[in-house]
Amino acid sequence: MSVVEASAEAALRAIEETEQAGGFAELRIDALNPSLRSDPAAIASLVRGRAAILTHRRVSDGGLSETPEAERISLLAEAAIRSRVWCDIEMDAADAIHRFGLDASRVIVSHHDTKSTPDDLPKIVDRLLAVPAAVAKIATTAVLTTDLFALVEQLERARSLGRPLVAIAMGEKGAATRILGPAWGAPFTFCSRAAGREGAAGQIALYVMRDRYRADQLTEQSFVIGLIAGNTAYSRSPAMHNRVLFDTGTDGVYLPFTVDDLPAFLDAMVRPASRRVPWTVRGFSVTNPHKTRAVDLVDELDPLAARVGAINTIVVGENGRLSGFNTDVEGAMAPLEEAFGELAGTRIGVLGAGGAARAVVAGLADRGALTTVFARDIGRARLVADALGTAAGCLDDVAGAGLDVLVNATPVGTLGDSEGQSPVPASALAGVRLVFDLVYAPERTQLLIDAESRGCIALGGRPMLAAQAAMQFELWTGKRVSCEQMAAAWSST
Repeated sequence: MSVVEASAEAALRAIEETEQAGGFAELRIDALNPSLRSDPAAIASLVRGRAAILTHRRVSDGGLSETPEAERISLLAEAAIRSRVWCDIEMDAADAIHRFGLDASRVIVSHHDTKSTPDDLPKIVDRLLAVPAAVAKIATTAVLTTDLFALVEQLERARSLGRPLVAIAMGEKGAATRILGPAWGAPFTFCSRAAGREGAAGQIALYVMRDRYRADQLTEQSFVIGLIAGNTAYSRSPAMHNRVLFDTGTDGVYLPFTVDDLPAFLDAMVRPASRRVPWTVRGFSVTNPHKTRAVDLVDELDPLAARVGAINTIVVGENGRLSGFNTDVEGAMAPLEEAFGELAGTRIGVLGAGGAARAVVAGLADRGALTTVFARDIGRARLVADALGTAAGCLDDVAGAGLDVLVNATPVGTLGDSEGQSPVPASALAGVRLVFDLVYAPERTQLLIDAESRGCIALGGRPMLAAQAAMQFELWTGKRVSCEQMAAAWSST
Protein backbone atom coordinates (compact mmCIF):
# COMPACT_ATOMS: atom_id res chain seq x y z
CA MET A 1 0.00 0.00 0.00
CA SER A 2 1.36 3.42 -0.93
CA VAL A 3 1.71 5.63 2.14
CA VAL A 4 1.46 9.29 1.18
CA GLU A 5 1.28 10.98 4.57
CA ALA A 6 3.08 14.15 5.66
CA SER A 7 3.71 13.49 9.36
CA ALA A 8 5.62 10.66 11.03
CA GLU A 9 2.58 9.84 13.15
CA ALA A 10 0.19 9.54 10.21
CA ALA A 11 2.73 7.58 8.16
CA LEU A 12 3.32 5.14 11.02
CA ARG A 13 -0.42 4.59 11.47
CA ALA A 14 -0.79 3.83 7.76
CA ILE A 15 2.17 1.43 7.84
CA GLU A 16 0.68 -0.42 10.80
CA GLU A 17 -2.73 -0.59 9.07
CA THR A 18 -1.03 -2.15 6.07
CA GLU A 19 0.69 -4.77 8.21
CA GLN A 20 -2.57 -5.63 9.94
CA ALA A 21 -4.20 -6.13 6.53
CA GLY A 22 -1.45 -8.54 5.51
CA GLY A 23 0.27 -6.19 3.05
CA PHE A 24 3.48 -4.24 2.87
CA ALA A 25 3.91 -0.47 2.85
CA GLU A 26 5.52 1.72 0.23
CA LEU A 27 6.59 4.78 2.21
CA ARG A 28 6.65 7.73 -0.16
CA ILE A 29 9.46 9.90 1.17
CA ASP A 30 8.46 12.66 -1.25
CA ALA A 31 5.09 13.00 0.54
CA LEU A 32 6.63 13.55 3.98
CA ASN A 33 6.94 17.06 5.38
CA PRO A 34 10.20 18.88 4.45
CA SER A 35 12.01 18.42 7.75
CA LEU A 36 11.21 14.71 7.93
CA ARG A 37 12.00 13.84 4.32
CA SER A 38 15.47 15.36 4.67
CA ASP A 39 16.35 13.15 7.69
CA PRO A 40 17.33 9.62 6.59
CA ALA A 41 17.65 8.41 10.19
CA ALA A 42 14.08 9.49 11.00
CA ILE A 43 12.78 7.92 7.78
CA ALA A 44 14.58 4.66 8.54
CA SER A 45 13.04 4.54 12.02
CA LEU A 46 9.55 4.46 10.50
CA VAL A 47 10.16 1.28 8.52
CA ARG A 48 13.02 -0.57 10.22
CA GLY A 49 12.05 -4.19 10.91
CA ARG A 50 8.92 -3.94 8.76
CA ALA A 51 7.88 -5.24 5.34
CA ALA A 52 8.31 -1.99 3.47
CA ILE A 53 9.61 -0.20 0.38
CA LEU A 54 11.16 3.27 0.43
CA THR A 55 10.41 5.46 -2.58
CA HIS A 56 11.48 9.04 -3.20
CA ARG A 57 9.60 9.89 -6.39
CA ARG A 58 10.46 13.02 -8.37
CA VAL A 59 7.80 15.20 -9.96
CA SER A 60 8.58 14.08 -13.51
CA ASP A 61 7.74 10.49 -12.49
CA GLY A 62 4.47 11.37 -10.79
CA GLY A 63 5.92 12.15 -7.36
CA LEU A 64 6.27 15.25 -5.23
CA SER A 65 10.02 15.57 -4.76
CA GLU A 66 11.77 18.68 -6.06
CA THR A 67 14.97 17.83 -4.19
CA PRO A 68 18.11 18.11 -6.36
CA GLU A 69 18.75 14.76 -8.02
CA ALA A 70 22.04 13.85 -6.35
CA GLU A 71 20.66 14.74 -2.92
CA ARG A 72 17.42 12.83 -3.59
CA ILE A 73 19.20 9.60 -4.49
CA SER A 74 21.72 9.93 -1.66
CA LEU A 75 18.97 10.41 0.90
CA LEU A 76 16.98 7.44 -0.42
CA ALA A 77 20.05 5.19 -0.42
CA GLU A 78 21.09 6.16 3.10
CA ALA A 79 17.58 5.60 4.49
CA ALA A 80 17.42 2.19 2.77
CA ILE A 81 20.82 1.13 4.12
CA ARG A 82 19.95 2.28 7.65
CA SER A 83 16.56 0.53 7.66
CA ARG A 84 17.52 -2.58 5.65
CA VAL A 85 14.20 -2.49 3.78
CA TRP A 86 13.48 -2.44 0.04
CA CYS A 87 13.92 0.70 -2.02
CA ASP A 88 12.65 1.75 -5.45
CA ILE A 89 15.16 3.49 -7.74
CA GLU A 90 14.40 4.82 -11.21
CA MET A 91 16.19 3.13 -14.10
CA ASP A 92 18.15 6.25 -15.04
CA ALA A 93 19.53 6.41 -11.49
CA ALA A 94 20.27 2.68 -11.18
CA ASP A 95 24.03 3.26 -10.91
CA ALA A 96 23.27 4.19 -7.29
CA ILE A 97 22.94 0.47 -6.52
CA HIS A 98 26.69 0.01 -7.03
CA ARG A 99 27.72 3.52 -6.03
CA PHE A 100 26.13 3.35 -2.57
CA GLY A 101 26.58 -0.37 -2.04
CA LEU A 102 22.86 -1.11 -1.88
CA ASP A 103 21.74 -4.69 -1.40
CA ALA A 104 20.47 -5.52 -4.90
CA SER A 105 18.28 -8.28 -3.48
CA ARG A 106 16.13 -5.55 -1.96
CA VAL A 107 16.03 -3.10 -4.87
CA ILE A 108 13.21 -2.38 -7.31
CA VAL A 109 14.32 -0.65 -10.49
CA SER A 110 11.50 1.28 -12.12
CA HIS A 111 10.41 3.39 -15.04
CA HIS A 112 7.36 5.67 -15.09
CA ASP A 113 5.58 7.48 -17.88
CA THR A 114 2.85 9.77 -16.55
CA LYS A 115 1.69 10.88 -20.01
CA SER A 116 1.35 7.80 -22.21
CA THR A 117 2.26 4.21 -22.95
CA PRO A 118 5.16 4.46 -25.40
CA ASP A 119 5.49 2.34 -28.52
CA ASP A 120 8.97 1.18 -27.53
CA LEU A 121 7.73 -0.45 -24.31
CA PRO A 122 9.54 -3.77 -24.98
CA LYS A 123 12.88 -1.96 -25.30
CA ILE A 124 12.29 -0.11 -22.04
CA VAL A 125 11.44 -3.37 -20.28
CA ASP A 126 14.59 -4.99 -21.71
CA ARG A 127 16.68 -2.19 -20.21
CA LEU A 128 14.92 -2.60 -16.87
CA LEU A 129 15.51 -6.35 -16.83
CA ALA A 130 19.20 -5.78 -17.58
CA VAL A 131 19.70 -3.87 -14.31
CA PRO A 132 21.06 -6.04 -11.45
CA ALA A 133 18.04 -5.59 -9.17
CA ALA A 134 15.60 -8.00 -7.54
CA VAL A 135 12.45 -6.68 -9.26
CA ALA A 136 11.74 -4.52 -12.29
CA LYS A 137 8.73 -2.24 -12.43
CA ILE A 138 7.17 -0.51 -15.44
CA ALA A 139 4.27 1.91 -14.95
CA THR A 140 2.87 3.84 -17.90
CA THR A 141 -0.33 5.78 -18.45
CA ALA A 142 -3.24 4.09 -20.23
CA VAL A 143 -4.49 6.84 -22.53
CA LEU A 144 -6.38 4.31 -24.63
CA THR A 145 -8.10 1.20 -23.32
CA THR A 146 -5.85 -0.95 -25.47
CA ASP A 147 -2.77 0.45 -23.69
CA LEU A 148 -3.45 -1.94 -20.83
CA PHE A 149 -2.79 -4.88 -23.19
CA ALA A 150 0.73 -3.62 -23.86
CA LEU A 151 1.49 -3.92 -20.14
CA VAL A 152 -0.09 -7.37 -19.92
CA GLU A 153 2.10 -8.52 -22.80
CA GLN A 154 5.25 -7.31 -21.06
CA LEU A 155 4.29 -9.11 -17.86
CA GLU A 156 3.80 -12.31 -19.88
CA ARG A 157 7.13 -11.83 -21.63
CA ALA A 158 9.00 -11.34 -18.36
CA ARG A 159 7.28 -14.39 -16.91
CA SER A 160 8.43 -16.50 -19.85
CA LEU A 161 11.98 -15.34 -19.13
CA GLY A 162 11.63 -16.17 -15.45
CA ARG A 163 12.15 -12.53 -14.46
CA PRO A 164 10.02 -10.75 -11.82
CA LEU A 165 8.25 -7.72 -13.28
CA VAL A 166 5.52 -5.44 -11.99
CA ALA A 167 3.69 -4.03 -15.03
CA ILE A 168 1.01 -1.41 -14.36
CA ALA A 169 -1.14 0.67 -16.68
CA MET A 170 -1.88 3.78 -14.63
CA GLY A 171 -5.25 5.49 -14.71
CA GLU A 172 -8.83 4.24 -14.77
CA LYS A 173 -8.33 2.32 -18.02
CA GLY A 174 -5.58 0.19 -16.52
CA ALA A 175 -7.35 -1.12 -13.41
CA ALA A 176 -7.15 -4.74 -14.59
CA THR A 177 -3.34 -4.68 -14.55
CA ARG A 178 -3.35 -3.81 -10.85
CA ILE A 179 -5.93 -6.44 -9.92
CA LEU A 180 -4.72 -9.36 -12.05
CA GLY A 181 -0.97 -8.68 -11.99
CA PRO A 182 -0.11 -10.91 -9.00
CA ALA A 183 -2.15 -13.83 -10.40
CA TRP A 184 -0.06 -13.71 -13.57
CA GLY A 185 3.48 -13.36 -12.32
CA ALA A 186 3.88 -9.91 -10.77
CA PRO A 187 5.51 -10.29 -7.33
CA PHE A 188 3.17 -7.64 -5.92
CA THR A 189 0.86 -4.77 -6.84
CA PHE A 190 0.27 -1.28 -5.51
CA CYS A 191 -2.87 0.12 -3.90
CA SER A 192 -3.88 3.12 -1.83
CA ARG A 193 -4.85 3.54 1.81
CA ALA A 194 -8.28 4.86 0.84
CA ALA A 195 -10.02 6.77 -1.91
CA GLY A 196 -8.40 10.19 -2.13
CA ARG A 197 -5.06 8.91 -0.75
CA GLU A 198 -3.65 7.52 -3.99
CA GLY A 199 0.08 7.52 -4.56
CA ALA A 200 -0.38 7.17 -8.34
CA ALA A 201 -3.21 7.54 -10.85
CA GLY A 202 -5.62 4.62 -10.79
CA GLN A 203 -4.55 3.08 -7.49
CA ILE A 204 -7.37 1.12 -5.88
CA ALA A 205 -7.96 1.21 -2.13
CA LEU A 206 -6.48 -1.73 -0.20
CA TYR A 207 -9.80 -2.85 1.23
CA VAL A 208 -11.38 -2.81 -2.25
CA MET A 209 -8.52 -4.87 -3.70
CA ARG A 210 -8.82 -7.38 -0.87
CA ASP A 211 -12.57 -7.50 -0.14
CA ARG A 212 -14.14 -6.79 -3.54
CA TYR A 213 -11.67 -8.20 -6.04
CA ARG A 214 -9.92 -10.74 -3.75
CA ALA A 215 -6.74 -9.90 -5.67
CA ASP A 216 -4.63 -11.89 -3.21
CA GLN A 217 -6.65 -15.05 -3.93
CA LEU A 218 -6.84 -14.94 -7.72
CA THR A 219 -4.82 -17.42 -9.76
CA GLU A 220 -4.28 -18.29 -13.41
CA GLN A 221 -7.35 -20.52 -13.14
CA SER A 222 -9.63 -17.65 -12.10
CA PHE A 223 -11.81 -16.60 -15.03
CA VAL A 224 -12.55 -13.00 -15.93
CA ILE A 225 -15.86 -11.25 -16.55
CA GLY A 226 -15.78 -7.60 -17.50
CA LEU A 227 -17.93 -4.47 -17.46
CA ILE A 228 -17.64 -2.61 -20.77
CA ALA A 229 -18.58 1.04 -20.27
CA GLY A 230 -17.67 4.55 -21.25
CA ASN A 231 -17.39 5.38 -17.56
CA THR A 232 -17.14 2.66 -14.91
CA ALA A 233 -16.67 4.93 -11.90
CA TYR A 234 -20.31 4.98 -10.80
CA SER A 235 -21.14 1.33 -11.48
CA ARG A 236 -22.21 -0.97 -8.66
CA SER A 237 -21.88 -4.04 -10.87
CA PRO A 238 -18.28 -4.92 -9.88
CA ALA A 239 -19.14 -4.87 -6.19
CA MET A 240 -22.35 -6.82 -6.71
CA HIS A 241 -21.10 -9.51 -9.09
CA ASN A 242 -17.87 -10.08 -7.17
CA ARG A 243 -19.86 -10.59 -3.99
CA VAL A 244 -22.05 -13.22 -5.65
CA LEU A 245 -19.00 -14.92 -7.18
CA PHE A 246 -17.62 -15.24 -3.66
CA ASP A 247 -20.93 -16.32 -2.10
CA THR A 248 -21.38 -19.08 -4.70
CA GLY A 249 -17.80 -20.30 -4.42
CA THR A 250 -17.08 -19.41 -8.05
CA ASP A 251 -13.43 -18.88 -9.01
CA GLY A 252 -13.77 -15.77 -11.09
CA VAL A 253 -13.47 -12.00 -10.90
CA TYR A 254 -15.58 -9.21 -12.40
CA LEU A 255 -13.49 -6.26 -13.59
CA PRO A 256 -14.34 -2.74 -14.81
CA PHE A 257 -13.11 -1.81 -18.30
CA THR A 258 -13.43 1.79 -19.45
CA VAL A 259 -13.59 1.22 -23.20
CA ASP A 260 -13.09 3.81 -25.93
CA ASP A 261 -12.60 1.47 -28.93
CA LEU A 262 -14.98 -1.48 -28.61
CA PRO A 263 -13.89 -3.49 -31.67
CA ALA A 264 -10.21 -3.24 -30.73
CA PHE A 265 -11.00 -4.16 -27.13
CA LEU A 266 -12.94 -7.29 -28.06
CA ASP A 267 -10.27 -8.33 -30.55
CA ALA A 268 -7.55 -8.05 -27.90
CA MET A 269 -9.59 -9.77 -25.21
CA VAL A 270 -11.12 -12.77 -26.96
CA ARG A 271 -10.46 -13.16 -30.69
CA PRO A 272 -7.91 -15.98 -31.24
CA ALA A 273 -6.09 -14.26 -34.11
CA SER A 274 -5.59 -10.99 -32.25
CA ARG A 275 -5.81 -11.92 -28.57
CA ARG A 276 -3.36 -10.11 -26.29
CA VAL A 277 -4.22 -11.48 -22.84
CA PRO A 278 -3.70 -14.95 -21.29
CA TRP A 279 -6.85 -14.73 -19.16
CA THR A 280 -9.84 -17.03 -19.47
CA VAL A 281 -12.65 -14.61 -20.35
CA ARG A 282 -16.25 -15.74 -19.83
CA GLY A 283 -18.16 -12.65 -20.89
CA PHE A 284 -19.05 -9.02 -20.41
CA SER A 285 -21.72 -6.68 -19.22
CA VAL A 286 -22.26 -3.92 -21.78
CA THR A 287 -23.55 -0.51 -20.82
CA ASN A 288 -23.66 3.10 -22.01
CA PRO A 289 -22.59 4.01 -24.68
CA HIS A 290 -21.84 0.60 -26.23
CA LYS A 291 -25.15 -1.33 -26.13
CA THR A 292 -26.22 -0.72 -29.71
CA ARG A 293 -22.70 -0.72 -31.20
CA ALA A 294 -22.01 -4.15 -29.70
CA VAL A 295 -24.84 -5.71 -31.73
CA ASP A 296 -22.70 -5.57 -34.87
CA LEU A 297 -19.66 -7.07 -33.16
CA VAL A 298 -21.02 -10.35 -31.83
CA ASP A 299 -21.27 -13.57 -33.85
CA GLU A 300 -24.82 -14.43 -32.88
CA LEU A 301 -27.75 -12.67 -31.28
CA ASP A 302 -30.44 -14.00 -29.02
CA PRO A 303 -33.80 -13.38 -30.78
CA LEU A 304 -34.92 -10.87 -28.14
CA ALA A 305 -31.65 -8.96 -28.41
CA ALA A 306 -31.99 -8.93 -32.19
CA ARG A 307 -35.48 -7.43 -31.94
CA VAL A 308 -34.39 -4.83 -29.41
CA GLY A 309 -31.32 -3.88 -31.42
CA ALA A 310 -29.18 -3.58 -28.30
CA ILE A 311 -27.33 -5.96 -25.99
CA ASN A 312 -26.22 -5.66 -22.40
CA THR A 313 -24.63 -9.09 -22.09
CA ILE A 314 -21.93 -10.91 -24.07
CA VAL A 315 -21.06 -14.55 -23.50
CA VAL A 316 -17.68 -15.79 -24.77
CA GLY A 317 -17.83 -19.28 -26.21
CA GLU A 318 -15.32 -21.62 -27.82
CA ASN A 319 -12.70 -20.05 -30.09
CA GLY A 320 -13.69 -16.60 -28.93
CA ARG A 321 -17.17 -16.80 -30.41
CA LEU A 322 -19.41 -14.04 -29.01
CA SER A 323 -23.12 -14.35 -28.25
CA GLY A 324 -25.20 -11.29 -27.46
CA PHE A 325 -28.17 -11.18 -25.06
CA ASN A 326 -30.42 -8.53 -23.57
CA THR A 327 -31.39 -9.10 -19.94
CA ASP A 328 -32.48 -5.47 -19.55
CA VAL A 329 -35.92 -6.24 -20.98
CA GLU A 330 -37.09 -8.61 -18.27
CA GLY A 331 -34.90 -6.85 -15.74
CA ALA A 332 -36.93 -3.66 -16.25
CA MET A 333 -40.36 -5.25 -16.62
CA ALA A 334 -40.29 -7.31 -13.43
CA PRO A 335 -40.00 -4.40 -10.95
CA LEU A 336 -42.29 -2.18 -13.04
CA GLU A 337 -45.10 -4.75 -13.10
CA GLU A 338 -44.66 -5.45 -9.41
CA ALA A 339 -44.94 -1.75 -8.57
CA PHE A 340 -47.68 -0.77 -11.03
CA GLY A 341 -49.56 -3.92 -11.97
CA GLU A 342 -51.07 -4.71 -15.38
CA LEU A 343 -49.41 -2.66 -18.13
CA ALA A 344 -51.73 -3.42 -21.09
CA GLY A 345 -53.38 -0.21 -22.26
CA THR A 346 -51.29 1.92 -19.89
CA ARG A 347 -49.95 5.18 -21.32
CA ILE A 348 -46.19 5.05 -20.76
CA GLY A 349 -43.48 7.50 -21.78
CA VAL A 350 -39.88 6.35 -22.13
CA LEU A 351 -37.16 8.99 -22.04
CA GLY A 352 -34.13 8.23 -24.21
CA ALA A 353 -33.24 6.57 -27.48
CA GLY A 354 -30.28 4.40 -26.53
CA GLY A 355 -29.90 0.72 -25.70
CA ALA A 356 -31.67 0.90 -22.35
CA ALA A 357 -34.63 2.71 -23.88
CA ARG A 358 -34.89 0.10 -26.64
CA ALA A 359 -35.04 -2.69 -24.05
CA VAL A 360 -37.78 -0.98 -22.06
CA VAL A 361 -39.85 -0.17 -25.13
CA ALA A 362 -39.59 -3.77 -26.39
CA GLY A 363 -40.78 -5.11 -23.04
CA LEU A 364 -43.68 -2.65 -22.93
CA ALA A 365 -44.70 -3.52 -26.50
CA ASP A 366 -44.90 -7.19 -25.55
CA ARG A 367 -47.25 -6.25 -22.71
CA GLY A 368 -49.60 -4.12 -24.77
CA ALA A 369 -48.67 -0.77 -23.25
CA LEU A 370 -49.36 2.44 -25.19
CA THR A 371 -45.79 3.65 -25.38
CA THR A 372 -44.20 6.88 -26.60
CA VAL A 373 -40.45 7.36 -26.95
CA PHE A 374 -39.30 10.88 -26.00
CA ALA A 375 -35.82 12.19 -26.81
CA ARG A 376 -34.06 15.49 -27.24
CA ASP A 377 -33.39 14.45 -30.84
CA ILE A 378 -36.78 13.60 -32.39
CA GLY A 379 -35.02 11.77 -35.21
CA ARG A 380 -33.43 9.31 -32.80
CA ALA A 381 -36.74 8.87 -30.98
CA ARG A 382 -38.44 7.99 -34.26
CA LEU A 383 -35.77 5.41 -35.10
CA VAL A 384 -36.51 3.54 -31.88
CA ALA A 385 -40.26 4.00 -32.18
CA ASP A 386 -40.37 2.82 -35.79
CA ALA A 387 -38.24 -0.23 -35.02
CA LEU A 388 -40.50 -1.31 -32.17
CA GLY A 389 -43.90 -0.09 -33.33
CA THR A 390 -44.52 2.80 -30.94
CA ALA A 391 -44.98 6.57 -31.08
CA ALA A 392 -42.26 9.22 -30.79
CA GLY A 393 -42.05 12.73 -29.38
CA CYS A 394 -39.70 15.47 -28.18
CA LEU A 395 -38.83 15.92 -24.52
CA ASP A 396 -40.89 19.11 -24.52
CA ASP A 397 -43.97 17.00 -25.35
CA VAL A 398 -43.84 14.96 -22.12
CA ALA A 399 -45.87 17.45 -20.10
CA GLY A 400 -48.96 17.24 -22.29
CA ALA A 401 -48.85 13.54 -23.12
CA GLY A 402 -51.30 12.41 -20.41
CA LEU A 403 -48.96 9.66 -19.16
CA ASP A 404 -49.68 7.13 -16.44
CA VAL A 405 -46.04 6.04 -16.18
CA LEU A 406 -42.77 7.78 -17.04
CA VAL A 407 -39.55 5.77 -17.43
CA ASN A 408 -36.18 7.48 -17.55
CA ALA A 409 -33.81 5.43 -19.70
CA THR A 410 -31.22 8.21 -20.11
CA PRO A 411 -28.10 8.59 -17.91
CA VAL A 412 -29.21 12.05 -16.77
CA GLY A 413 -28.99 12.21 -12.98
CA THR A 414 -26.13 9.71 -12.66
CA LEU A 415 -23.25 10.39 -10.29
CA GLY A 416 -20.80 12.69 -11.99
CA ASP A 417 -21.44 15.55 -14.39
CA SER A 418 -25.25 15.21 -14.45
CA GLU A 419 -25.81 14.41 -10.76
CA GLY A 420 -28.62 16.53 -9.34
CA GLN A 421 -30.16 17.08 -12.77
CA SER A 422 -33.44 15.72 -14.11
CA PRO A 423 -34.26 14.93 -17.76
CA VAL A 424 -37.61 16.74 -17.43
CA PRO A 425 -38.89 19.54 -15.21
CA ALA A 426 -41.02 18.61 -12.19
CA SER A 427 -44.03 20.24 -13.83
CA ALA A 428 -43.94 17.56 -16.57
CA LEU A 429 -44.92 14.94 -13.95
CA ALA A 430 -48.43 16.32 -13.43
CA GLY A 431 -50.91 13.44 -13.59
CA VAL A 432 -48.21 10.75 -13.76
CA ARG A 433 -48.89 7.89 -11.34
CA LEU A 434 -45.47 6.20 -11.33
CA VAL A 435 -41.96 7.35 -12.25
CA PHE A 436 -39.35 4.67 -12.92
CA ASP A 437 -35.76 5.96 -13.09
CA LEU A 438 -33.30 3.35 -14.37
CA VAL A 439 -30.44 5.35 -12.86
CA TYR A 440 -29.29 3.60 -9.67
CA ALA A 441 -26.36 5.74 -8.54
CA PRO A 442 -27.47 7.74 -6.67
CA GLU A 443 -30.49 5.77 -5.52
CA ARG A 444 -32.56 8.96 -5.08
CA THR A 445 -32.15 11.03 -8.21
CA GLN A 446 -33.58 14.49 -8.71
CA LEU A 447 -36.26 12.97 -10.94
CA LEU A 448 -37.38 10.65 -8.13
CA ILE A 449 -37.31 13.48 -5.61
CA ASP A 450 -39.53 15.52 -7.93
CA ALA A 451 -41.83 12.50 -8.39
CA GLU A 452 -42.28 12.05 -4.67
CA SER A 453 -43.05 15.75 -4.24
CA ARG A 454 -45.81 15.36 -6.86
CA GLY A 455 -47.32 12.34 -5.14
CA CYS A 456 -46.10 9.80 -7.73
CA ILE A 457 -44.87 6.32 -6.91
CA ALA A 458 -41.08 6.61 -7.24
CA LEU A 459 -39.18 3.52 -8.40
CA GLY A 460 -35.38 3.60 -8.66
CA GLY A 461 -33.03 1.53 -10.80
CA ARG A 462 -31.75 -0.80 -8.11
CA PRO A 463 -34.37 -3.58 -8.60
CA MET A 464 -33.77 -3.60 -12.35
CA LEU A 465 -30.00 -3.83 -11.88
CA ALA A 466 -30.41 -6.79 -9.55
CA ALA A 467 -32.89 -8.58 -11.82
CA GLN A 468 -30.89 -8.24 -15.02
CA ALA A 469 -27.64 -9.08 -13.19
CA ALA A 470 -29.08 -12.37 -11.90
CA MET A 471 -29.86 -13.39 -15.48
CA GLN A 472 -26.38 -12.35 -16.62
CA PHE A 473 -24.73 -14.37 -13.88
CA GLU A 474 -26.50 -17.54 -15.01
CA LEU A 475 -25.50 -16.95 -18.64
CA TRP A 476 -21.82 -16.62 -17.67
CA THR A 477 -21.54 -19.29 -15.00
CA GLY A 478 -24.49 -21.66 -15.40
CA LYS A 479 -25.38 -20.95 -11.78
CA ARG A 480 -28.84 -19.64 -10.97
CA VAL A 481 -29.11 -16.90 -8.35
CA SER A 482 -32.21 -15.02 -7.31
CA CYS A 483 -32.91 -11.34 -7.70
CA GLU A 484 -33.06 -11.21 -3.91
CA GLN A 485 -29.54 -12.64 -3.69
CA MET A 486 -28.28 -10.02 -6.11
CA ALA A 487 -30.06 -7.27 -4.20
CA ALA A 488 -28.55 -8.56 -0.96
CA ALA A 489 -25.09 -8.43 -2.60
CA TRP A 490 -25.79 -4.77 -3.43
CA SER A 491 -26.70 -4.08 0.19
CA SER A 492 -23.57 -5.77 1.54
CA THR A 493 -21.15 -3.77 -0.63
